[in-house]
Amino acid sequence: MARVIVTTNQNPPFFIEINLNDQKWSILQPNNLPPFKIEELKRPCPAYPNGIFPGGEENSTDKQISRVCNFTNYIEFSKIVSDELTSISEQQFLTTKFYNRRKDGWESTKPLQKKGGVQGYCLNGDVYGISGQETVEKIFYGVVYRSLVQKIPEFIYLQQSLRDGMCLILTGSDEIFLGYLAEVLLMSVQSR
Repeated sequence: MARVIVTTNQNPPFFIEINLNDQKWSILQPNNLPPFKIEELKRPCPAYPNGIFPGGEENSTDKQISRVCNFTNYIEFSKIVSDELTSISEQQFLTTKFYNRRKDGWESTKPLQKKGGVQGYCLNGDVYGISGQETVEKIFYGVVYRSLVQKIPEFIYLQQSLRDGMCLILTGSDEIFLGYLAEVLLMSVQSR
């Protein structure tokens, strides 16, 4: 079982195991977060002359909002796979297939998997190549995930425990996610 240790104290007085499989902590798991909205810039183009992508709604003169029902689908359907790209004059562009799949994925309450090799990511209409994965994951977790959990009582409790010098032992999820959760906790404690 994966374990990630989080502390701000070299000699913590107490160690607290936080098992994200326990009902008390499971709200922090990506699949258990409540639905949320993503604000993006409008991106007028020939396929979407009004600049609003499928599933989006106008929010202001230059912005749109899309509803996302499942955080893991937000990540999965921000990925670009090869059949969602087309080449024009030796440049690659997203096709409408990407935005239609994204709409369906973001509106699903069940976790879904996109089929095909990941070629990159699209966030707020900006395209990141596969080499930008680290930057994109910082946005997924350091910005979006953090904004979704920062007011959840269980997350606030973990923040306060770190401020009080406790050592948290995170378990109950894969090591990659536990590492992101640890980073988000440390960022939130250090930013105050």
